[in-house]
Amino acid sequence: MNNKRFAKLRQAIKACGKVEDAAQALGRTGEYVYKRLRGVKPWDLSDVYILLRYLEIPPEQIYEFFPENGIESGKTGVKMVSINSYQLKLLNAYDECRYKDAVDTLLGIGGKVMP
Repeated sequence: MNNKRFAKLRQAIKACGKVEDAAQALGRTGEYVYKRLRGVKPWDLSDVYILLRYLEIPPEQIYEFFPENGIESGKTGVKMVSINSYQLKLLNAYDECRYKDAVDTLLGIGGKVMP
């Protein structure tokens, strides 16, 4: 077992590019991502799902890439937040949306900039 925090996630990010590329996909800074990879700050659930999509990781593998405290344990290291039924419907609609790139651009996430 690798004791480096988020070892499997680090490998996946490296396979797709650099931490800064993952940060750009999140609409965040490299420092933001590095703090989470080191376990200084917890991952937000919304960032986790964006990274899963960006890295093409199936959601059922969340525990492998985001283990509790960043160390493989079978538990998640994600900061769980409550969402209401409206927010859940909005997330589901986004997942089914065929205009995700346009929505991401309007929201300023995913590293795309409006012209």
